[in-house]
Amino acid sequence: MRFTQANIEDYLRQHMARRLEEWLNVLTVRVQNKWQEYDKGEYTEHYAETGATVTRRGKMFCAAVFSGLGAYILEYGSGTEMTLSTVDEIGQFGNPDLESYLMSSGFNKMREARGYTILGRKKGDKIHRPNGSDYYSSGNYENLDLQRASTIKKAKHQLKDYIPQQALHIIENEFIAMIPEMDEELEALTTLAIDTIVTESFTLP
Repeated sequence: MRFTQANIEDYLRQHMARRLEEWLNVLTVRVQNKWQEYDKGEYTEHYAETGATVTRRGKMFCAAVFSGLGAYILEYGSGTEMTLSTVDEIGQFGNPDLESYLMSSGFNKMREARGYTILGRKKGDKIHRPNGSDYYSSGNYENLDLQRASTIKKAKHQLKDYIPQQALHIIENEFIAMIPEMDEELEALTTLAIDTIVTESFTLP
């Protein structure tokens, strides 16, 4: 085996891609454990998957995909506690899905003028719950503030206030906590890879 820069680069790409995928798997497990800790049996629609690949040109792509309304609420909050700044605006701890959520059919446009509080929907509106199920609104509390539901006088029975979920930013916090571990291991892996290439290059057949 000849000792070349290409050998080193190929070796590093293959090993780092594999290790980074393993780190992403660790990240998703940590995130899912935190979600389960905080979902209260209510915000249970949360999913995570990972993948990594190296292209023919040697470019490495690794990704972790998180989805589900429960995940969105745990990450970025709900009601008046929802994160209303995007990543472009504030960077770290911004809400990357804010614009797409506000433009989606699942968002009640009436909330924008009411400080984003949770409002009752009109009769027949399909509502997707953060546990993954759907139901249709009765319309009994259309445009009424459900975060102050206990004050609704026309309610047939005493209602409980909807308590908005604070943004926990679990994904970002877990990733930040993992960075020092990754840096240390990747540095060691790079050193090992170079040592291995050099050793193999000068080994007689």
